[in-house]
Amino acid sequence: MATSLQYRSSILYQNDQQTLTLIDIPTSIAVAQGTCSYPCQDTPYSVRAIERPFPSVEPKGDKSSLHLQLGDSVDVAPSLFSKDIIIEKLSETRRLRPKLFCLQRISVPEETRPRGVKRKIDEVSGSSDTLNLETESRKSSDVIKFVEPGLSLEGVTGWHEHLILPPAPRLNEVVVADIQGVANRVVHNSRLGTGRLSCTRNAQTYRLPPLSFCVLCDINDTSAAYFSNAVRKIYPEPSSSAAPGQFDFVLLDPPWHNKSVRRSGTYKANTRGGSGPMKTLCHMLGSHFAPQAVVACWITNSPAVRRIAVETFDQWGVELNEEWRWLKTTIHGELVGEINGSWRRPYETLLLGRMRDPTQSSPKVHEVHKRLIVAVPDFHSRKPSLRELIEPMMPSRSEYRALEIFARNLTAGWWSWGDEVLKYNWEGYWAETA
Repeated sequence: MATSLQYRSSILYQNDQQTLTLIDIPTSIAVAQGTCSYPCQDTPYSVRAIERPFPSVEPKGDKSSLHLQLGDSVDVAPSLFSKDIIIEKLSETRRLRPKLFCLQRISVPEETRPRGVKRKIDEVSGSSDTLNLETESRKSSDVIKFVEPGLSLEGVTGWHEHLILPPAPRLNEVVVADIQGVANRVVHNSRLGTGRLSCTRNAQTYRLPPLSFCVLCDINDTSAAYFSNAVRKIYPEPSSSAAPGQFDFVLLDPPWHNKSVRRSGTYKANTRGGSGPMKTLCHMLGSHFAPQAVVACWITNSPAVRRIAVETFDQWGVELNEEWRWLKTTIHGELVGEINGSWRRPYETLLLGRMRDPTQSSPKVHEVHKRLIVAVPDFHSRKPSLRELIEPMMPSRSEYRALEIFARNLTAGWWSWGDEVLKYNWEGYWAETA
């Protein structure tokens, strides 16, 4: 059960209508790691904040025109946000937020990968808001080695009993041989404070936020059945707003099929026909939505992906009623790329809906409300934590049930399900506050 956050905020600016919000991504991740009683005071490492827009990658010449004709450009769904609106809102934010568009960062090189590279503590330059944690006298031999351990699930078979960190004050650590020891099972920190998951074989540690649930596994038909049974076991009784085994908020960030996914081979992507993990979720997830649940899904700029997401909402009985667009900007509030670029766009889209009234004979026709989220990008594919923005939409800001699927970090009080849920909770991604 989630609990409301009151300690610090990642929201740097928000208009009165709450249709425009400037948010700091690393702070949003940090805030989501704690509660008002046990806030997270540490800072996650980040990539260097972008100072100027990326060079144009727009196609040039006959060869590039041919690529566009062959479909190599980004397919963009019909927009709810015109270019004029976006420019106007960014100008408003720059006028009312004269400082940088992000807070101080402790950054690592963007080329950080699981196999390990050198890390330097970097700075955001060009403003009194900057934080410089590196001196000119640092020698190359002093550069810290940054080796992300990875979350390989190879060889993991079968399903295991829940692993629960009890609320006893002195018991704040779970010890396993390796990461496979927590795969294919529910790991629950029932403490009001942060717990630790320690892997003895490679001497790695992961943070377990207060009251969080972690299900580290591939998403398929077998794991879906296990997940459903586990949720109903944890929530055998109804809450004030949800039946047994149901959630008030569900967030999905699927690995949609695109060129970068195909090149990397890292993710088990959903295909254009809607197969893969999303097909599994389409069949089973709807039974876990509370009667007034909010369901949110990140999509790419492809019309095919948008169609799959909207059709999935419809099968779940979810009515689309909001669309949020995350505008990616530099520290000075400029879009990182061309707004109508042919190859890529400087934004991502989040679709939000609510469960349809079962007494309705047909879906309502209503306006889809628009909101803009402005943020300086962080690590590749690391999105802002939405906890601060979602809580006002919950039936109770102090108590609600939430689930994030395809998560890359845990959130205090929430369930997180997927094959990378512990990625950014690895201790190596965090700088402790002195």
